Amino acid sequence: MNYRAALERKNELELRDMESKHNDDIQRLQETYTQQSENMQRAYEVKISEEADLLEDKLHRLQIANESKLEAQKLAGDEELNKLKNSQQSRIDEYRKNSELQLETLHKQMRETSEQIHEQAKKTARREKEGKTV
Repeated sequence: MNYRAALERKNELELRDMESKHNDDIQRLQETYTQQSENMQRAYEVKISEEADLLEDKLHRLQIANESKLEAQKLAGDEELNKLKNSQQSRIDEYRKNSELQLETLHKQMRETSEQIHEQAKKTARREKEGKTV
């Protein structure tokens, strides 16, 4: 039981670490996106010309691309996290199943041993009773 509990705690810690790393990566991507957007906006304000219109168009395309990349990375991270969770849950379920089978086996052995001891005690009591009557 202690091994299973330790394994569950370890798995929970690993999942939390992965979620934390995933959230940190998303935060960094969002900050990068924000910085890129601000830089492009400053460039537009400096040049009021045809070049500024081109930069604005480029900014828009970058925003769309970054949003797509961010969403794709988030989905990939979520999918990986779900795979890991499912894998860990499968391992936990397998350990639980094995533990339950072991418990059932031990209970069965205990019942059989108890029955054998009870039968032996009955035989001993009969022998003692027969020994007294002889």
